[in-house]
Amino acid sequence: MAVYVVILSSVMWLRFAAQYREEELSETASPVHRVVQRTDDRAESADGLRFLPTQVAEILRKEFRYLIRNGFSFVLLVLPPMMILIFTMQGGGSHHGPSTLGFSRSAFFPGMMGYLILVLMAPAYNSFAYEGRGIQTYFMSPIRFREVFLGKNLMMVRVLAVELALSIVVFYFRVGLPEIPIVTAALATIVFTVAGEFAIANWSSLSFPRKLDFGQMRGQRQSGMAVLMTFGAQITMGGISALLFFAGRWTGNLWLPTEAFVFLAAAAIGGYVASLDSLSDYAEQKKETLIEALCR
Repeated sequence: MAVYVVILSSVMWLRFAAQYREEELSETASPVHRVVQRTDDRAESADGLRFLPTQVAEILRKEFRYLIRNGFSFVLLVLPPMMILIFTMQGGGSHHGPSTLGFSRSAFFPGMMGYLILVLMAPAYNSFAYEGRGIQTYFMSPIRFREVFLGKNLMMVRVLAVELALSIVVFYFRVGLPEIPIVTAALATIVFTVAGEFAIANWSSLSFPRKLDFGQMRGQRQSGMAVLMTFGAQITMGGISALLFFAGRWTGNLWLPTEAFVFLAAAAIGGYVASLDSLSDYAEQKKETLIEALCR
């Protein structure tokens, strides 16, 4: 019995000594040491993001990975061109007349671009939906929410650019584009609307967060206030845009909306940039709300 006690005591002494030296002991197989080769910085910047600050570029890469991981969101990206195709089914092929679905191309083209912005911009009003417990990393890492919002918004801009370009190509081949002043005015309207909405959407993401899960459709609903903010901003921006397009028609100056929207777009971009620092401070105030909503 004495020998038995001495042997077990010696084994336990060795185990406790190893644990005291912070060695992790368990019944599972020991981990295999692997040599990790450091990737070249040039390979990491091969995606064309080296002109961006490091924090912004990493957020942008993360958002792209989130996009391709989320199958439902990725599939939804094919909807805008399909919607253009469906809405122009009765308009015939390219150059088959000056109108489609009873509306002139000059009215139908800006309307369709506005509708696509409404659909594509909706996720921006809850941009932290898929962060989950990762939201805590933003508060523990040396990064400001200014860089976080820049990365997320730049990813949204890339998605919007690709989707709108595809939609315009489909529109052109289906019914043809309207006059050049209308096209340029619509593009300037998009810049004004997107820049103006980003500041509102970022504030909404901090104020009304709602957790969503990857790969699920059932029960995946946005916050009611976020939806209300989305429609409120869209109605306001759409009302301003419609008023300026009507003013151009009423005065007979088709370039008037373009000139007005260029000025408004510059003001909206300036307001968006100015809002980033304020939103960074606001994020610190909403820390508990974000963690509580997204980590449960």
